Amino acid sequence: MSEAATELAPAGPRLDLGSPYTFDDGVPWAELERMRGEAPVQRCHSGFLGCDFWVVTSYEEIRAALANDAAFVSGYGSIPGFGPENPDPAGQRMLSVSDGPHRQALRATLQGFFSTRSVAKYSDSLITTFRTKLGQRLGDPTFDFAQEIAPTVSIGAICELLELPPEDEPMLSQMTDWVLVSADPSVDPAEASVLASTARANIFTYFRKLSEQRRHAGGADIVTALLGDVDNGPLPLGDVLLNLLSILVAGNETTRLALTGAMVAFAEHPEQLDLLRREPGRRPKAVEEILRYTSPGLAVSRTTAQRVELGGVSIPPGDVVSLWLAAGNRDPAVWAEPHTFDITRASRSHLTYGHGPHHCIGAALARVEISALLTVLADLVSRIEVSGPLRYTHSNGLTGFARAPMLLSP
Repeated sequence: MSEAATELAPAGPRLDLGSPYTFDDGVPWAELERMRGEAPVQRCHSGFLGCDFWVVTSYEEIRAALANDAAFVSGYGSIPGFGPENPDPAGQRMLSVSDGPHRQALRATLQGFFSTRSVAKYSDSLITTFRTKLGQRLGDPTFDFAQEIAPTVSIGAICELLELPPEDEPMLSQMTDWVLVSADPSVDPAEASVLASTARANIFTYFRKLSEQRRHAGGADIVTALLGDVDNGPLPLGDVLLNLLSILVAGNETTRLALTGAMVAFAEHPEQLDLLRREPGRRPKAVEEILRYTSPGLAVSRTTAQRVELGGVSIPPGDVVSLWLAAGNRDPAVWAEPHTFDITRASRSHLTYGHGPHHCIGAALARVEISALLTVLADLVSRIEVSGPLRYTHSNGLTGFARAPMLLSP
């Protein structure tokens, strides 16, 4: 540890970065930039959450923490509010909040289903879905992409991945919305809590029945794999259900936010859509720029397993460290004009899906979904215009648009 390292840090953020209300008008970029310029690692208190945590806003420090899963562990929880004093009940049970050999075993069980080669087969059906759904709404100013297209496409892709019956998609989409209903500030918190609990129970019941059906069917699908030998033996059924819930909800929400964010970005930068139409070979870079620019996951949390130095600051063991992926994705030390949406940007490894051992297992599927959207936009749409008020999602962990009315010109 260098002599410059210290547990003392600057005054911290002026905004409550633990409160979802802070992000109701979008990401407070000016505040995150101020913090990064002042010190990339700062101590923060959230009155909303009633706890302290460290805030990391620079690209290099975020990557360093994500790469060091021995010092920065996930088992206490990876979203705001969880930590040693309030651990996530899914810790060491669900892939995203597991550490060590158990995480490795879970990932090894699942990663083949999410590989680039495996998910490429969904491209044609996704293109067909986008072409049909967008084609039906061309020229209609009442069309809301965030409500009508993004959720149905993303849940459809997850259901296809899990080999679920297409007729179950509307119910699962509704249940997923209820799990995330706290993102709607118009819903009473008490009602939202009841809806979320009911939805989780219904999803668990659905997957429990599905597990019974597949346990003896001898299939080669994700559910069957989770029911098999995972970590020197089978997982408890509750752990199987938690991982299936995670695939359904997390895989749906982040991608729908990225898809909607892409539409808004092209509406605000029409020259980029024109460029994509003229030069379709730019599509892979456009996908990466969409992911960097939209950054649906605001931040992920880690807990220090030992004293560790990060950004010149000495952080004691047992502290929660919040890694602001969105801020890292707009670090000017890495990207010139980081707040500009530019599909010609040179490729760099953005942080949208993390980095290192916990790199998001669903990243390849999300890329296929976004690429399918871009293929259809280039073919069908000449211009995208926002036709009504945009509304951000109400969340302290995700960012994007919950409402996005737009007019698509053929």
